[in-house]
Amino acid sequence: GGGWVAMNSGVSIALHGVWGSGPNDVYAVGDGGTVLHYDGNPAQDWAPVATGVPPAGAVRDVWGSGPNDVFILANDGLDLVQWNGTAWRTVLEYSPSAGVWMYTLWGTGPRNVYAAGDVGTILHGER
Repeated sequence: GGGWVAMNSGVSIALHGVWGSGPNDVYAVGDGGTVLHYDGNPAQDWAPVATGVPPAGAVRDVWGSGPNDVFILANDGLDLVQWNGTAWRTVLEYSPSAGVWMYTLWGTGPRNVYAAGDVGTILHGER
């Protein structure tokens, strides 16, 4: 390969996660409810994505099984929000005990998604 190349994200806040289904479909997420998308065009910067989730806190992670099945942990990890290829929708509003936040996502496919966070908390979604 040619090594690493700096890209212009267009933001100056902390980014917490990145995931893509391919070189023309990459998401990055971070503080302030930030969700960015990159379409592979080297002449274009990362574009902000309107998810409909209030920017109350950080978006902690992003994961998907394909371009029409993308999940984000929004609102400091309290909301699991999914892109279904048409619209973003909240699929889980997590109500933890005090001080428990979700930080990371992973799955094996569109019907098998995991979220993990503080004090050993693991959530498993089967749709």
